[in-house]
Amino acid sequence: MKKIIIMMLVMVTLFSSLLVGCVRVPNDNGDNTLDHYTVTFNLNSGSGNAPVIPSKESGESFSIPTANVSKTNYTFGGWVCDNSIYNAGDTFTMPSKNVTFYARWISQVKDSYPVYFDLDNGKGSMPNLGDVEVGTVFYIPSEKVTKEYCTFLGWQYGNTIYSAGDEFTMPAKVVTFVAVWREEVVKFSQSSYTYNSSTGGNIEVTLDTFGGDVGVIEIDSVFVDEDCWGFDATRKVLVVYEGFLKNLINGDHVIQAYTSVGSATCVIKVTNSTSGTVIFLSDYDANTIHDTKVSNTGQNSLYQYSDNVSIVSAPSGASGAMTGNVLKFTPNIVQVNYECHGIFTIRSQAAVDANRLVCWYNGGFKTNKNYYITFDYLTEGLEGSGLLEFRQEGSAWCDNLLYGGNNNGVVHSYSRLIKGTDMGNGIILWAFFNGATNRGSIYIDNFRIVEINQ
Repeated sequence: MKKIIIMMLVMVTLFSSLLVGCVRVPNDNGDNTLDHYTVTFNLNSGSGNAPVIPSKESGESFSIPTANVSKTNYTFGGWVCDNSIYNAGDTFTMPSKNVTFYARWISQVKDSYPVYFDLDNGKGSMPNLGDVEVGTVFYIPSEKVTKEYCTFLGWQYGNTIYSAGDEFTMPAKVVTFVAVWREEVVKFSQSSYTYNSSTGGNIEVTLDTFGGDVGVIEIDSVFVDEDCWGFDATRKVLVVYEGFLKNLINGDHVIQAYTSVGSATCVIKVTNSTSGTVIFLSDYDANTIHDTKVSNTGQNSLYQYSDNVSIVSAPSGASGAMTGNVLKFTPNIVQVNYECHGIFTIRSQAAVDANRLVCWYNGGFKTNKNYYITFDYLTEGLEGSGLLEFRQEGSAWCDNLLYGGNNNGVVHSYSRLIKGTDMGNGIILWAFFNGATNRGSIYIDNFRIVEINQ
């Protein structure tokens, strides 16, 4: 009997040892289900019955259950676990840890923000879109807006410019579309134009007025009569007529066109490439051509000069075209009268209140020829009222020369192409200055007359 009891005790001890060998160590989470992990569903402020699922072993898969849960003004959008969304029926594989599923709620009330249009001083009326829900897609209205002297380019929001009909998605903030304008500046297509006075003809300069009309033009700040120019709005071309252009001396002339939408300027560069017979030329460097003795008869075949006219060296600072000897005239108050019978005669005629110089040339001009006349001149100390001009003897045409202020001490070049029929009895360089105290001088150099076939 004792042997039987002893054997039974041994067998119980062995069985107990086997059971102890099969016990698993609890996991780190303190889960007493040994290697099983908990599954929890959190309603995340919602209401209803959260699903209940028993603990699962690592690697075990299960289906997400259906849940009857809700939240006011929200729609249930599934469960979120470790940044993934799971819906009822989805399969989930258990990791080696406890997991919690959080209810995902989608708001049923969308935020709305106003939409504005800023015309930026333009004119027009845009529709009032009011408050627009976030995420709503709408299209940029097509209503017309305008701004004087400007072209509308579109509506800018952020870094994007939208045109009428473009699609726009409402963001979660106030939206203001600002009108974008390009100011249209009246302008010539080129900054300068070259006119060859020997070739003649009109000059056409492209001028974009953006719908405005040319009302006035000035050249060298002097108003130009409307008979001297025209504007072709269809071709956007300002036409300056030959009759006016031939009165311009060689060099640059600033032309300014005024329109209802602004003004524009460019430069007309007058040049000459004439070829013909030089019928008179003097640079005043050859002393043999000068007759210093004034006479009423038998004048020098080129010219003569009187007591207030002399041949001198070019004044200091008159570099460039005026060098060597030049002709100098200084007005005085001596009463002097001279007849003008020679081909080129300089006459001084002065009264107590006036000083005059007349340089007269009559070389038997031919009506079937053209004549191109050029010379350089410089004024020194001439101010106040007076006249300094080059003209036809009978004043059929007349060009004012520059003097006084900033024009003093500057070498100016004069040129003009003249038809033989417009030469009349001759040409005159005329100086007239009031007041006995005006002691300025006029210097002339490189006087040339070229005869050209028509």
